[in-house]
Amino acid sequence: MLCIYGIGYDLVITKTRLNARLTDLTFIRDICQVGKSLHGKKLLKTTKMKGIIFSEPMFNAVINGSKTMTRRILKPQLDFSNKNGQWAYDLEKDKLTHIKPRYKVGETVYLKEPYLVREKNEQFEEKVFYKYDGIPTHIWKNKLFMPEEYARHFIEITGVRCERLRDISDEDCMKEGVEKCGIGFINLIDMNLYTSKRDCFAALIDKINGKDTWDSNPFVWVYDFVLKK
Repeated sequence: MLCIYGIGYDLVITKTRLNARLTDLTFIRDICQVGKSLHGKKLLKTTKMKGIIFSEPMFNAVINGSKTMTRRILKPQLDFSNKNGQWAYDLEKDKLTHIKPRYKVGETVYLKEPYLVREKNEQFEEKVFYKYDGIPTHIWKNKLFMPEEYARHFIEITGVRCERLRDISDEDCMKEGVEKCGIGFINLIDMNLYTSKRDCFAALIDKINGKDTWDSNPFVWVYDFVLKK
């Protein structure tokens, strides 16, 4: 028997197994990892959940299920990209570069929103309030800095691709939150009536990202998602 000491516990390994695996670096690494674990160190790094921000109308559209897709502009912009967005040409650096989306398929993301935490005291338990519930107050914390622990809504990313903004289809316009209204379409932000889905979405994206965003036709990450119940 071979005993290894000095890590708070004895690791006992049969001599036969040791001889058989002596040159196996994976086995040696596993021994070291066990030692670290016995010292109370985590073997796996905890992954921090990412958040995502929507305007209030789009946030509500996500919650009610009418918005199941979002486009996020690549920064910095690139000259071209292949279909899945893995490689693109960086104009500033004048070279082919590897790019990757902020979110990946299968990832759970929490929705950020303006919030306020009432601290626990002698009279009340801790409670979190949310601006989008229509509560009148002017002391909301910036949603940009909302931590995961106060989130109440989550989405799961089901698809990711890279494309030009104006490559959007009529079907995707509806997934982005455009809604049918009588003989036309509305986007829930400017509430104007548009005759086409694309014109409606173009107005929406300009309201969210700034004037001429649609005309500039930037590369965007397209994320499909489902609301997690």
